Amino acid sequence: MDALQAREVVAIRPLAAQELGAVERELPRYPGKHRERLAAQATDCLYLIAWSGPRPVGHLNLRLAGRKVPDRAREARAAHVEDLQVAPAHRRQGIATQLMQRAQLEAEERGFAAIGLGVDVGNLSARRLYAREGYEESGTGRFVVTYPYIDERGRERQARETCTYLIKRLR
Repeated sequence: MDALQAREVVAIRPLAAQELGAVERELPRYPGKHRERLAAQATDCLYLIAWSGPRPVGHLNLRLAGRKVPDRAREARAAHVEDLQVAPAHRRQGIATQLMQRAQLEAEERGFAAIGLGVDVGNLSARRLYAREGYEESGTGRFVVTYPYIDERGRERQARETCTYLIKRLR
């Protein structure tokens, strides 16, 4: 099946308080992460959720302001994409692309000059997605990030990634 035939059309919108329970059940993250991002929408981010009917199937956090915006993004006057994820059963159906495109629209509407993100240098599928969407190396070099996460079996893990920062100019 080619990519266009496989595309799943979803609704993408910022997380609303009444949707938190469904997102916590369907999209496991580190405990409290969804709630934290819901609260942060009031001041410094936009937590975009992809919905297939009544079920949440993916998310992307768009940092717009505040202390959690990385220096690389600040220097580029960029909104910052973090934690793009699609539920395993819904991958390779265009949902990540739709989330990325919505994030770009939101950044453009808010007057950002660019949108950026860190990506693991070894994550080739993510790098291909970002290249298709027009992201390029920022020239700021490699950096290491670590973060806790919950794996598909519900176990807490610690991730360590060597990343590079990608930028897409919006104007």
